[in-house]
Amino acid sequence: ATYNNYLLNWVSWDMGEDTVETMTPEDIKDWLSTNDAGEVVLDQDAMEEWVEAFCLKYRTVGKERNFTTHSGNVIQISGGDYGWRIDYDKAVEQAYNAITEETDSSLINAYIDNPSDKNQKALTTTLKPEYSNEGYKKDYKNFENDWDTQNYSEIDLTEQRVYVYKNGELAYSCICVSGLPTADNSRITRTGVWYIKEKKPEKVLVGEDYETPVKYWIRIMWTGTGYHALDRSDWGRWTPDLYKTRGSHGCLNLQESDAAQLYQLISIGDPVFIHY
Repeated sequence: ATYNNYLLNWVSWDMGEDTVETMTPEDIKDWLSTNDAGEVVLDQDAMEEWVEAFCLKYRTVGKERNFTTHSGNVIQISGGDYGWRIDYDKAVEQAYNAITEETDSSLINAYIDNPSDKNQKALTTTLKPEYSNEGYKKDYKNFENDWDTQNYSEIDLTEQRVYVYKNGELAYSCICVSGLPTADNSRITRTGVWYIKEKKPEKVLVGEDYETPVKYWIRIMWTGTGYHALDRSDWGRWTPDLYKTRGSHGCLNLQESDAAQLYQLISIGDPVFIHY
């Protein structure tokens, strides 16, 4: 009875876009055994492998994306933290609970006597995936198309310029100073596709060897990288190579007037494409 209670489960996740992923008895049978005491044992490691593959299938965080730059070039960008990511731990918990929770024995017996679609449906648990990170939209034909193509910012590290797009049009562009290249890469501005996480009109940035109050803080990375104004004495001598000798600790330094414009235009959740 316990074996059948575990085995006869269809666990379905409604992924949206008319897409469903289902864990079936055909999967579960390989995870069940009995021990010397006659108890049913669920191989949770094997179940977790199935869940991991399921999560990875729908993960778009870090995937390579084709991106059309401000100059019209199509480049490939990977890395960063933008996109969809199913919460693995919660998915494991959902699967384990669905398999091990006690099922009405009459439903099990009805299916054993008559394995019809109706009786299978009675043994189906339908779930919604829980995400630890979300994108703008889902496109299961082309997973990389998960972002808002009308509202985003682009940072060209070679040009040392920022481009902000609103409603599909270039709304603003300005110079910046990015992270200083070092032997250990501890201060570089990392490439990839990220998303805006926080906005504050004022913030004090704290590091190992600095404590700097800034205006118009727009967080891009949890590690501390973001857009912000900085009253640098060398703005009048700016060149695209300035960052190579006078670069930041990873942030995008902006002149105050530019930072104020970006603060108005950029919204939390907007994607940020950083590339050379």
